[in-house]
Amino acid sequence: MKYTIILLLLVCAAFALDDLPGWPIATSAYDDYYFGSFVTEHIDYDGTLEIFIAGPDSFIRVLHKDSMDVIYSPPLSGNVRTHIAYGPVSGGPKQIVVITEDGDLYVGNPVFLSFDSPFDPYSVGDSPGPAGPVLWDFDGDNLVEIVVHAGNNLHIFKNDGTELPGFPVAVDSDYGPAASPAVGDMTGDGDAEIIAVGYHKLYAFEHTGDVLFGFPVELDDTVAFSFSSPILLDFDGDGTLEICAGYHTLTGDNRGKIGCWDINGEMLDSWPLTTAGLGSWVYGSAAAGDLDGDGLPEISITSRNGRGYLLNEDASSPTPWSIYLDIGALESSPLLYDFDGDGGPDLFFLGNDSEGTITCFNATGDAIDSFSFVTDTAFAMATPLIIDLDSDGNPEICAIDAAGNIHLYSYPGDGRNYARPWSMARHDPFRTGWLHPEPPDTVIVEAVGDSFLVAWSRSETADFTHYNLYATSDENDSAGGTLLFSIYDTFAVVLPDSGLEYFFVTGNTEFIEGERSMVAGFDTTGIRDSNLPGKLAVDIYPNPFNSSVNIKFSVLGSRFSDIEIFDIKGQKVDVLRINDLEFMNEKLDYSNQQSTIGNQQSATWRPDDDVPSGVYLIKVRGGNEIISRRVVLLR
Repeated sequence: MKYTIILLLLVCAAFALDDLPGWPIATSAYDDYYFGSFVTEHIDYDGTLEIFIAGPDSFIRVLHKDSMDVIYSPPLSGNVRTHIAYGPVSGGPKQIVVITEDGDLYVGNPVFLSFDSPFDPYSVGDSPGPAGPVLWDFDGDNLVEIVVHAGNNLHIFKNDGTELPGFPVAVDSDYGPAASPAVGDMTGDGDAEIIAVGYHKLYAFEHTGDVLFGFPVELDDTVAFSFSSPILLDFDGDGTLEICAGYHTLTGDNRGKIGCWDINGEMLDSWPLTTAGLGSWVYGSAAAGDLDGDGLPEISITSRNGRGYLLNEDASSPTPWSIYLDIGALESSPLLYDFDGDGGPDLFFLGNDSEGTITCFNATGDAIDSFSFVTDTAFAMATPLIIDLDSDGNPEICAIDAAGNIHLYSYPGDGRNYARPWSMARHDPFRTGWLHPEPPDTVIVEAVGDSFLVAWSRSETADFTHYNLYATSDENDSAGGTLLFSIYDTFAVVLPDSGLEYFFVTGNTEFIEGERSMVAGFDTTGIRDSNLPGKLAVDIYPNPFNSSVNIKFSVLGSRFSDIEIFDIKGQKVDVLRINDLEFMNEKLDYSNQQSTIGNQQSATWRPDDDVPSGVYLIKVRGGNEIISRRVVLLR
């Protein structure tokens, strides 16, 4: 059962945290909002990631962990107040995408910091306000399009400067964009939708430009969105996404609101939540991840009166919803990252008190070892980045303070930090604001000789890179799991280990490790061994197979009805029908060739070309008996 998680503020000593040598690096002071944040990439292949950030002035900077040398782009046409995005816009090396406060859109090479026509720059014609660019592959060509909300229009640009059919679309707002868009597959149909916010309205668009049923959601004149960009997550595990965003009332003492809407634009039961106290507007976006290990995500969000929240999908209890962190008026987004190595993400908060406190809690409200830190500088709206730059097992924390100085800290703890569902602004370098990839919803373990075959259902998105397979000694908990493989396939053969008998899987993008699957162990339920006595016997070879697999079977005193093939999620892939034929020496010319020779029969399954590599279940029915065999298709 899901439950409300209540965080208790623990009073503990704060330790001083110094910048790494050569840091901080000065940029320019700013006197208005700045939502800039970082992306990383290897550009000199020295084993350490470089850091990219745009603004708050008119430059893109490339920073290296161990060097005070800063690489500058040519000056842009204006200052940048939003995040930088990063992805394959035009093929080859990925590109950085930046928009200035005046609406000039740049797409550039991260190695040379040169810009590509027509985005050198391309004038969108209006200011994006606090809305940064978002990237996604909407048309399936393996290149991302660029989502831009500027003025009262939402655009989706292709790499030649044209827009997707149906765009731009109007987003009605008194003051232009209120926050950055979000992109994700809300309806579960395989196509991503786009979420945009005006001052009083919440929109959801298909990638064709059509408005989703139930949208736009219109707030009344006493309520407005401001700065808190929407995020997308499957709160209740039903395969569709909910929208979560902060907003505020314009009068009264309890001014902050946290809302969650379903795919029909309806507010979820018991939402919105009202944040406590005057000045409690919600500026930062939420972050999402499964903190309590129950297979469903929670959200973490902050308010400007210094409170941090952790909420699940059933917001039925009105109080208490928050803790007072006492680290200033929180304006940036929290992050979720496993600092203590227990397998579950922890809640990371960046303060803007005069001491620049950084604090971190686990899901039960305990402070993580080594936290809190004081940095002697105040932080504002810009969300930090947590990443292991040099692959030494310990993460770095990169943040820009309210005076425009970029800081880099090394976390002094020793956690394994493999759970990192939300470690940067807007979740990922595409800046989707979408908690993905989903964990595989099916994991099976089967004995193959002296080894285990571990297989899982495919769960991929346009920015997917690989799966991580872990082993653990606890069938009920993935804490302390040991990483076995990083692999693109949906199966692996594992040598047994007496202490690690259970397995779980995560899906990954380049810098984000997704949620963990449920833990699975070896289970023979429903699988008959061919050597057991019975009227039906089945032999399958070769296994694994590439283009075809032979199925030999025999039965005493009965007829076969059919052979069925299922994928790992239980969806029927193919059927080999034997009909009502008696045993006889005859060749059956179906799409999958079968033959019958006396009491020994055989069939051959030749999967269609669009059937992907993976694990499949072959069920052979003879009379009242059914035998199931798992096979592995290797393309």
